[in-house]
Amino acid sequence: MKPIAFLFPPHSETYFGLNVFGRQLLQALQGLAGAPEILSWPPDDLRRKVEPWRFWADRFARPVFPRGCGVYHILAQGSADVMRYVPARRTIVTCHDLSQLRMKRPRLREARRWVNYGFFRYATGFMRRARVVVADSEAARRDAVELAGVPRGRVRVIPLGVDDEFFGTRPARGSKTRRLLHVGGCGPNKNIDGLLRILDRVRRRLPDVELVKAGAPLTPEQQRSARDLGVADRIRHVGRVERRELPGIFRDADLLIYPSLHEGFCLPVAEAMASGLPVIASKAGSIPEVAGSAAVLLPADEEDRWSEEVVRILSDDAVARRLSEEGGRRAQMFRWRNTAEAYLRVYREVAEA
Repeated sequence: MKPIAFLFPPHSETYFGLNVFGRQLLQALQGLAGAPEILSWPPDDLRRKVEPWRFWADRFARPVFPRGCGVYHILAQGSADVMRYVPARRTIVTCHDLSQLRMKRPRLREARRWVNYGFFRYATGFMRRARVVVADSEAARRDAVELAGVPRGRVRVIPLGVDDEFFGTRPARGSKTRRLLHVGGCGPNKNIDGLLRILDRVRRRLPDVELVKAGAPLTPEQQRSARDLGVADRIRHVGRVERRELPGIFRDADLLIYPSLHEGFCLPVAEAMASGLPVIASKAGSIPEVAGSAAVLLPADEEDRWSEEVVRILSDDAVARRLSEEGGRRAQMFRWRNTAEAYLRVYREVAEA
């Protein structure tokens, strides 16, 4: 089989999740017997953080991709427009999340968001040309069909994997502070305003509760909401931590809370379950596919029920232990080796077509 070209966004060091996906899939594929050679573009030393001029130069300059490859794998839907330069019949695009198209369209006065939205819609439209689109979940497959116009018969579903470092027994915590954890961005689909209102309700009954926020910082508007609700002092921001630090952050929490309005896969839910951390999350998007019956799932807008369930899990060791054990068993489904084997079958399908 000819080599496979992994086409990273040239600025993928900025988009942490995309870089993790590419690196972990590459590593897992290299561990399989009979796996083909994999060429990465651009090489590690050429990937860079986004600067406005560089972003547009990368998009509209003609890149020099590896030639003579059997399959070109575009690792994220937002870079599907590079299909202008590779043979569509030999191209796979991974569709992780189209939440940006599910959410309310930004207003014209929100210039940066409006430009990002417009370009994202433009780029994802190229997925229609790909030989195969791989979605992380059935929810992401529905989005690819309904929002990007990809023919359903060309979409395969392959779940993501969880890094081995997340799996293991969660040690008993010494701190008496009850810690909620949220990992990820602060975009509209994450429902951060709802999260803050739930935190406000919970801390009225459990004054020692704390929200640990890992990932993107709260926006200025969200910070104002936290101050208005009186919960700003109950939030501890750890920021965008190194990947190797994340398992420890999961193990040092009491409950992952994820009231999203939409998710393409929601890797933090799978990582929490692998870590033995109980999960409460919304029923939105792909979350029910990932969590199954191993988490407490609620409609995102029923905030009174959220606060009741959070208090129950934090106050009842038996409930927390049951969720931890069921989550650990459920997470075994999400191993990178399984993901790599499924992708290898798709590569062979495309190469032999």
